[in-house]
Amino acid sequence: MSRKAELTRMQIQRTAPEAPQRRLIVGLDVHKETVSYCVKDTGGVVNSEGKIGATPRRCAN
Repeated sequence: MSRKAELTRMQIQRTAPEAPQRRLIVGLDVHKETVSYCVKDTGGVVNSEGKIGATPRRCAN
């Protein structure tokens, strides 16, 4: 790692508040008319799941 990159990383670590990391896993099942989704945490607990229409308008919202 270059000295400049190392200094930047150190500065970010000093100024960024320590917050717990939350990782989520998103699964998508894409079909012509619908998209089913499931969001889980790394422990396997389902956070959200559902189905939306597979149109650009529905997928953007």
